[in-house]
Amino acid sequence: MVNYRVLYYPNFEPNQRWLRSVLLFADEVHRVIPASANHSDSPRIREIADAMPGCLQTISPTPDDTWFDDLNFGRLEKAFKQIKGEDGRFPPKELGLIFDQSGHVRVKGNVWLSNAKLEDRVRELLMKHDLAVDLSPFLGSAPSGDSLSANREVADLIVSYVADRIARRTGLDTMTDQPLAFTVHALDALEVSELSRAREAEGALASAVARVVVPAEIESLSLSEYLGVRTSYSALRATFQDLIRLLSERAKLPRQQSGTAVEAKLERSVHEFEEEWRRYKAGAFGRRLKRWTPFSIGGLLTVSAALASPWLAAVLAGGTLAVDIVERGIGMRDQQGTDEKAFHMLCRLERDILRKAKVRPLV
Repeated sequence: MVNYRVLYYPNFEPNQRWLRSVLLFADEVHRVIPASANHSDSPRIREIADAMPGCLQTISPTPDDTWFDDLNFGRLEKAFKQIKGEDGRFPPKELGLIFDQSGHVRVKGNVWLSNAKLEDRVRELLMKHDLAVDLSPFLGSAPSGDSLSANREVADLIVSYVADRIARRTGLDTMTDQPLAFTVHALDALEVSELSRAREAEGALASAVARVVVPAEIESLSLSEYLGVRTSYSALRATFQDLIRLLSERAKLPRQQSGTAVEAKLERSVHEFEEEWRRYKAGAFGRRLKRWTPFSIGGLLTVSAALASPWLAAVLAGGTLAVDIVERGIGMRDQQGTDEKAFHMLCRLERDILRKAKVRPLV
């Protein structure tokens, strides 16, 4: 199977736990970092990048990536107005500068938004609605290079749009370490294609599933221990991709017509997956039962039904009905085998991570 490459956004550096978890299932994580940002990775990010050459890469947006057509520009301004407040009555403008121990500075409630991610008229729109401020006259230059201090919600919306355009150009799957709602809000605010909606939804699903199955202790492993785990489970990457596609198809994510509909389907799909994951880990009996029933709820034959019917139990004992069930179930074994194989490998992965982290699993 071809390498699984994902495009991360909205920040220059992802959350450490998220990055370690995703790199267990992805070959490469690409980040949107303009050359003009003069970004220098933190020590922990550099450590991972140096230990796994090629696993962490950067993409600089092109002018085409940041371009808004007239329709989406109008929708962007409408979104700006809603974020700012429709009544037009704003509190007095105040700048609260926060300096951290490393000497970096930011504006309270704002984030740094690179000018390289902004079309000229989008920058003007930000200023028009008082949703960004240029601090270079006060600081000499922004800590993140050629950047504006922008409202976080507005910046996330713009970066989501730019990431989608980069994904369409490069063929990468988009993925973020932000909550599910973050991923889909931009889908309704701006015009996106069905392909973009499906790609965003599948990326959000993959990120959520990775968070469910990879214990938080992954972050506490030494780099050598982490590299050992990643190498040992390299075969899991293809299986994980198959599992995500299967879950996406079952949730009918590609068929949703709006970001709101995608969000509802995502939340339900992730919740159902968590329940299935919890039950699967509960014991060997639950795992044996999976061989007889589909992954999702709705199997026609259950253990309780067999126990409740003496006649059915007798037929099962004779083997006649059981053979018929197996024969009729052959058609769904390929689908069932995907998640059964994935669950088995993911359980081993979790156990190994916990053992290396010297934590006894409470299952």
